[in-house]
Amino acid sequence: MKLALIGHRGVGKTTLVNQLKSELEGFTCFDLDAEIESINNIKIEDIFLNSGEAEFRKLESEAFHGLAVGRENIIISCGAGFQTEIPDDFIVIWVRRPTDKMGRIFLNRPRLNPNVSALEEYQSRFNERELRYKNTSDLQITLPESDYNFAPLLIYNLGLKKTHTDASFSITVLPEMLKSKNFDRFKVYLDLNIKYFELRDDLLTRGQIEDCLKKIPKESVLLSVRKENSFLCELINKQGYKYDWALELGEPPFKKKGFLSLHKLDDLTPEQLIKKLERFEKKGFQIKLSLLLENLSSLLFWHKWWFKERESRSFLPRSQEGRFNWYRKIFSMKMPLNYMREGQGSALDQPTFFDIINFKPNHFSFGAVIGDPIFHSRTPIEHKIFFENRDTSVVAIQCAKDELSIDLLSELKEMGLSFLAVTSPLKNKMYDLLSEAGCGLTPVSKKLKSVNTAVFTRTGSFATNTDVEGLKVLLSGAKGRSVAVWGGGGTLSAILGELPQACAYSARTGQLRGGAQNAPTFSPDIIIWAIGRSQMSGCHWPPENWRPSKVIDLNYTADSPGIEYAQKTKAHYTSGLKMFETQATAQQEYYLKLNSF
Repeated sequence: MKLALIGHRGVGKTTLVNQLKSELEGFTCFDLDAEIESINNIKIEDIFLNSGEAEFRKLESEAFHGLAVGRENIIISCGAGFQTEIPDDFIVIWVRRPTDKMGRIFLNRPRLNPNVSALEEYQSRFNERELRYKNTSDLQITLPESDYNFAPLLIYNLGLKKTHTDASFSITVLPEMLKSKNFDRFKVYLDLNIKYFELRDDLLTRGQIEDCLKKIPKESVLLSVRKENSFLCELINKQGYKYDWALELGEPPFKKKGFLSLHKLDDLTPEQLIKKLERFEKKGFQIKLSLLLENLSSLLFWHKWWFKERESRSFLPRSQEGRFNWYRKIFSMKMPLNYMREGQGSALDQPTFFDIINFKPNHFSFGAVIGDPIFHSRTPIEHKIFFENRDTSVVAIQCAKDELSIDLLSELKEMGLSFLAVTSPLKNKMYDLLSEAGCGLTPVSKKLKSVNTAVFTRTGSFATNTDVEGLKVLLSGAKGRSVAVWGGGGTLSAILGELPQACAYSARTGQLRGGAQNAPTFSPDIIIWAIGRSQMSGCHWPPENWRPSKVIDLNYTADSPGIEYAQKTKAHYTSGLKMFETQATAQQEYYLKLNSF
């Protein structure tokens, strides 16, 4: 077997290929950039600087073919801009992360276009590379945000080793899943106890569906009718295939009972839709409701509808950006019909292969991180082992500030939410809500008027703030130094508690909020960067005359403006990852202290 890993800059291809070295016996693993440097005795950065990108691509192509020819059982990790045609005997794996679209900034990699910012450089090439990866790849694998060892995930996905899952799942077959000649995904998923391969007439041609029917056992086929006068109707009537009929097409034309699905409300009120669905339920049909929803209140309404008849109903909410992925991870695995996805799948809300193989049965108690944005969060993986050892799952819930309310929290608790990590921009509002509700708050959360950790038990609700623990570690080298805080939000009071000499500036106005100095000539030695990329719209950059020697970033995402500012000022950069890891450990200690497992 020959594998080539492709994907965007910073997605983790090099890390993954190094992990595969220790997981797979009999395979030789190469990082292409490292091989180029070794063969030519020159750094990649110097090739770009002295000879340009065209020369680098030439050396890249030569190095790839030198590694590929005459070898078996080989894995090559390719650079983000790799353009060489990959031989047909390779399985090409597109490594993806949810944060790919955010962009990434690097302080230790060659610039391709120094005339624009590093983030603009990444984004200017994003769409073209996405299309190339899609057209080139045989398999897409989506990794959660973390440095976790994902090598076993790829090994299971390729069928090189078998694994087990307690989840009952289906997958929608997409055209891009049928082009590989070297990878039999049908066998891999059948070995993993898949329930159905869904064949949709609006996604696949008649010829593609007929080819699939030759490869898939009949009992594992679900024919989904999405078009009027579909050729699938004849197959369902004459050969007895299981089906999913879209109610948007009208009454189902089959005698045999199957799944009926609905994907939009049209002009019906929710109450009218429920009555319509009940008519079909009384006839013995199973209902799949897959509405495109915009907010958590709509999700909670339809969750209650599902829960009343959960043995015969499937509620699979959809969103434009995949914000209900958390719900489907927790609940859809318990439904008669549910789906996982490869790559983007047919809906971003569908659980991934990673979610499927890590599914734990009978979970109606779960932990979550809540905030907006949230898809970049490392919390689910950081807490994964901790919660798994206590038979609990942890997910990421996207919640806008205006959605957060005590009623929402009450409904989430009814659904099983027991442990909560709170991130921006909800920390101060969470404090206000829990304080008004009379919850048990620790002295530190009261002092900061900010909550980042909450526990909901049968005896009550309790909350604290562990950011201080993380800040103590992150800011330990800044004590007694000339410091400016840029931004701050819900962590500002905690920062100033650690560094009382610091001057705090509003990123929104660029003006001093309070502190020891405000002279026009003031130029701090250290800047604490405390504003994320999503909040930068309408915000100011620090004054041009500032020349800090160090930027300490409270963010840990690779698109952080703090990295961009450090690059611009040539300052030493420290990520907020250590702060995150420290406060996460303190959160776990708080969970255990309350004996809530």
